[in-house]
Amino acid sequence: GGSSVFLREIYGRERWGRFMSFLFIWQTSIQAPLVVASGAIGFAQYASYIYPLSIIEKKIVSGVLVVVLVLLLYRKITTIGKISLLLWGGVIAAILLLIVGGATHFDAAKAFDFPEHAFALNWLFFAALGHASVKTMYSFLGYYNVCHLGAEIKDPEKNIPRSIFISIIAIAAIYLALQWSIMGVIPWREAQHSEFIVSLFVERLYGSTAAIAATVLILWIAFASLFAVLLGYSRIPFAAANDGLFFAPFGKLHPTKNFPHVSLLVLGGTAFIFSLLFRLPEVITAILAMRIIIQFIGQAVGAWQLRKRLIRLPFVMPLYPIPAVVAVFAWAGIFISTGFEFAIGGLIVIATGSILFFVRARARREWPFALLVAISLCFSPFLFAADQEKAPRILIVTAHPDDETACAGTVYVLTHEMHAVVDLAVITNGEAGYKYSMLAEPIYGEHLTEESIGRAKLPAIRKKELEAGGKIIGIRHYIYFDQKDTRYTLDADTVLTLVWDVKKIRSELKKLITSERYRYVLTLLPTRETHGHHKAAAILALETIRDIAHPKRPIILGMTVARNGDSVAYKFLPEYPITENLAGYLPFMFDRTQSFGYLKRLNYKIIANWMIAEHKSQGAMQLGMNEGDKEVFWFFALNDTTRYAETKSLFDSIGAKAKLP
Repeated sequence: GGSSVFLREIYGRERWGRFMSFLFIWQTSIQAPLVVASGAIGFAQYASYIYPLSIIEKKIVSGVLVVVLVLLLYRKITTIGKISLLLWGGVIAAILLLIVGGATHFDAAKAFDFPEHAFALNWLFFAALGHASVKTMYSFLGYYNVCHLGAEIKDPEKNIPRSIFISIIAIAAIYLALQWSIMGVIPWREAQHSEFIVSLFVERLYGSTAAIAATVLILWIAFASLFAVLLGYSRIPFAAANDGLFFAPFGKLHPTKNFPHVSLLVLGGTAFIFSLLFRLPEVITAILAMRIIIQFIGQAVGAWQLRKRLIRLPFVMPLYPIPAVVAVFAWAGIFISTGFEFAIGGLIVIATGSILFFVRARARREWPFALLVAISLCFSPFLFAADQEKAPRILIVTAHPDDETACAGTVYVLTHEMHAVVDLAVITNGEAGYKYSMLAEPIYGEHLTEESIGRAKLPAIRKKELEAGGKIIGIRHYIYFDQKDTRYTLDADTVLTLVWDVKKIRSELKKLITSERYRYVLTLLPTRETHGHHKAAAILALETIRDIAHPKRPIILGMTVARNGDSVAYKFLPEYPITENLAGYLPFMFDRTQSFGYLKRLNYKIIANWMIAEHKSQGAMQLGMNEGDKEVFWFFALNDTTRYAETKSLFDSIGAKAKLP
């Protein structure tokens, strides 16, 4: 989903984030075919060097090219990967041949023959820079294509940023090398009038036969680029439709080949039409004008939103916020440089998308029209309270990736039946679990039970497993504190005084809780018998919440899993009085064994088992399948006693919603 998901998350997935995401997808459904059409038109134009084509013949070639692209992409992603590697090899070979040819015939006098006053910083310079930037940015736009394939990328938190930076640096280096290679052979005054600049360049060096071969290589590059572009863009409407943010037909997968065939066919069909209607310069400018406001400026502003909401990411923006500020002004300048007609056209696309969004939202009774319904419910306090209860905001605070399985059934009902927002904060990196990783070694291809390898590899593996399990129950955001996971111990004191950066955890946890306005915080119950890390995580959560003023202080509950027939009792830690529960008040319970579905053969143990199964690197954990019959939540004495009734009402609603047909 790339930008679609990013915009939705940074502006709020239930309100403005839905709006921004829809606008991006709407624009994509228009400008993605424009991108494909631009390449197809350029392909036909360049093919004219080999065989002169009339205007009609160029249109036929560009249209047929789009059809061939769709046919090649109409298959499984594994097969597409092999085709991509073949195309990529041809691209690299063509580029290297051109650069080497220019370097061996380089004439510096031609390459650096700048016109007089070329670098005078006047209005003409900046106008020319803006005009050139429109075409240049079009050439660079593929740098973030990997973002559209995030769910299909291994270790995305590392490989997506890595891919983006490598792409930008590589494209810049390749373009400068190609530019200088060509200008060192053909004077720029001659080059600016050529429609076949690379072919002319090779012809000048090696003759007409070599120029034809070079033209074939250029066509190969254009085809490979379009192949990658259409592959990436076809995933955006598909991902958005599956998240309920775009029209449902786009979310369909091919019944046997498992790829988004409707999205591919619609974008490919539109590209086919555009390739027959428009000219190349118009298409390139329209693409930029359409993207800039929502996607590029919207994302740059979104960086401030991320920082404000303290969403922890596995990478940082150096010199924040300077790059974001520079990006906003640079994109605004390029938008103006597209010209009045195209800028207005871009704004018209945004306006039509906005109308479509609000018409669709009204029909589906979603925000902002759902807000009007909620306001009307204010006249009935009981109905309004019930409406508020449907969407609580909850943070789970745990020590390890896998502790969240203790509340699997409860969270599943909260997110799937009550539309709750549930985030998960994990304090350690989970590296100490290497001793139980033997069965996972063939899966991950690493000797994980060797301590040095396990501690190095498990943090990334366990995050991936955690997020796969979290997807099952509907976790929204993951906040990682990446503290040292040393070893099993019952001692919380050592962990809090010597191992973890307690000051940092408290500070960031407090900012997170207050900025996200969580209503409830869940943490593992700190019993005397439990892991010292579990105790330490619960103590830190309790101490953090204690320091939050009452109007903003959430309710904190201690959770555990029990079997039917077990006595439900809890004794707090005397050395940490803050862990005391509210005496005389019963805990809240969620019954995993309640049946539903066909012949009442399903229950919520299945959800817990699914989550446990995702943690393959933790072999002993798999023995916990089917162990817990109920999830128990204790009300800590730290909470305002008047809010016990509110919490009871929430769990009553969870119990009622859990009784599926």
